Amino acid sequence: ALVFALIALDSGSFDIPQDSVWTRDKLISEVLKNRTNDKGWDYAGEKADPDMTGMALTALAPYKDKADVKDAVNAAFDKLSSMQDADGEYLIARVYHRS
Repeated sequence: ALVFALIALDSGSFDIPQDSVWTRDKLISEVLKNRTNDKGWDYAGEKADPDMTGMALTALAPYKDKADVKDAVNAAFDKLSSMQDADGEYLIARVYHRS
């Protein structure tokens, strides 16, 4: 939900009220905290999933100049690359396209 909240917040020129519980910085921080141990993202938070990792990268893209975001993004791209098969597909794509 944090990833999608950040994407939604950045989809327009929305102002965040001063007393908001969730700010952009807090959302970014929480997205970064919720990485999987293998440096991606997943709904359950256990093992990187290519779809959720891609969505997290989309959410973090506007903030890639921040050092902690840059490090997480670079690690996530490496993780996504390692998850591809010889054809450049991900397991989930292969299941849908070849079933």
